[in-house]
Amino acid sequence: QAFVPVLAETLKNPDPALRKLSATALESLNWTPPDIEYSVIYSIAIEDCGQCAQLGSVAVPALCELLEQPGNSQYISIIETLGQIGDRGAVASLIRLLEQPMPMDKYGYNLSSPLLRIHCGCLVALGKIGDPSTIEYIKGRLGSENPLEVQYSAVSALSGFGAEAHKVVPSLIQLLKYTSHLDEV
Repeated sequence: QAFVPVLAETLKNPDPALRKLSATALESLNWTPPDIEYSVIYSIAIEDCGQCAQLGSVAVPALCELLEQPGNSQYISIIETLGQIGDRGAVASLIRLLEQPMPMDKYGYNLSSPLLRIHCGCLVALGKIGDPSTIEYIKGRLGSENPLEVQYSAVSALSGFGAEAHKVVPSLIQLLKYTSHLDEV
């Protein structure tokens, strides 16, 4: 029991393996988080994004911080959780991820890149958050210079805005014309 404070503090370590190891040790000692902050970092350490979603907006800063860590294996789960929570505090982090350029190969976009799923997930999460200030940004992803998967995710995101997104209808019509033309080819 003397190591509990050290183990609990290690839950804040940037190394996910060390966080998980500390969480496992704490669990074996029947430790329970003493407050909401520790509930969040413990849930992150055991990779329980569902619990983070239940904790709500209080989990958003810690989840956004994880998105800043390169090579994080939980990007998609974290992005989906941020969308579930629906807190506008996640918008800047999601947009930063969307600003990472999509990798290209000799045929165009590398569609097997994890970044494609990250971009699509960020767009859908932004739609669930529903911050009207993101409509124009999402609209920018409708262009034919983006992979179709990204364009479809942008449409999905915009559908969550209802009447607030009426100004993007011309762009949606252009997208429909473009994709209809692809079917003919």
